[in-house]
Amino acid sequence: MILVQQTPDCSDFDVVPDGWAAPAFRILLPEWIHAEGIDYRSQFHTIPGRWDRTPDLASGSFRVGDLHGICVSVAGRGASIEIGLRIENIAGTPFRDPYANICLSLNHLPGVPDWSNDRLLGGVELERSVQGRYWFERVAPRRLAALTAAGWRPMHPHPDDPDADAVPLYSFVPSERSEARACAVETADGGTLVEMLEESGLWEDN
Repeated sequence: MILVQQTPDCSDFDVVPDGWAAPAFRILLPEWIHAEGIDYRSQFHTIPGRWDRTPDLASGSFRVGDLHGICVSVAGRGASIEIGLRIENIAGTPFRDPYANICLSLNHLPGVPDWSNDRLLGGVELERSVQGRYWFERVAPRRLAALTAAGWRPMHPHPDDPDADAVPLYSFVPSERSEARACAVETADGGTLVEMLEESGLWEDN
């Protein structure tokens, strides 16, 4: 597995699995963080930091202003990647219940080079709005799911009426409670291409 750091010195990677000629997905680690006491809804992946790199391992750290430090590690593990995140409370300002938005994208648009995952978006024009609409209306309603205590359930907000024009652009509506332990997207032939699994113990607030 190869990790291609797209934005120099930043937590922004195109991921090329073994046997692939092009990336399968892009990850932003994280895109933003929210907690009771802090609310930085900004593009963390554009903040440069200090990194140690090998082709399949990256670890780095960067600061968000003068208040918090973010430590990231990402490693290729065969067909999987292992991600570690830690937030350091530099200023000592109290906060509780942090959560991170880890953005996983099946394309890099615009990008240099631009690309999309041909197993899910093959044949779709390499244009961000066109692919976004295709994902929202054709792929996500029936093939993107979250694993909860009650089993797998659709993650799409309106799986029976997936109209992209009916929701704001780049809308984000979190669930009312933290109930999902994993999420996955299914390919057209019924295989699982991308799966994200949450593990405990990734966050510290001291």
